[in-house]
Amino acid sequence: MNRTRADTLRVPGATLHYEVCGTGPVLLLIPGGPADAGGFAPIRNVRSDRYTVVTYDPRGLSRSPLDGEPQGTTVQIFAHDAHQLLAALGTEPAYVLGDSGGALWSDSNWCLSTPSRCECWLPTSRR
Repeated sequence: MNRTRADTLRVPGATLHYEVCGTGPVLLLIPGGPADAGGFAPIRNVRSDRYTVVTYDPRGLSRSPLDGEPQGTTVQIFAHDAHQLLAALGTEPAYVLGDSGGALWSDSNWCLSTPSRCECWLPTSRR
């Protein structure tokens, strides 16, 4: 099994906790709702033999604290956070799987509006 590396990234208004595991093309997993990177652990562990799997806790959740009081975070801000994470890792374009709310902020706000950043976009909802 591949080792998982955890780190943080400063973005305007927050510090994102993220995890990277595996080798190969980048697969960014974006959680929805009040979920964090831990929800993708089973997928990360299975796919890290073929992909460099990147997971993260969205701003204000779990291990990604806000710098101050919550400020009405928009879908565009969440999308910008995901883009900044991949840019910091130097890993664009990437395969992107967005679950539930993660599918929302990864779509027209990021993947569809700038296709050069996104190799393939897969929106899901695990209801």
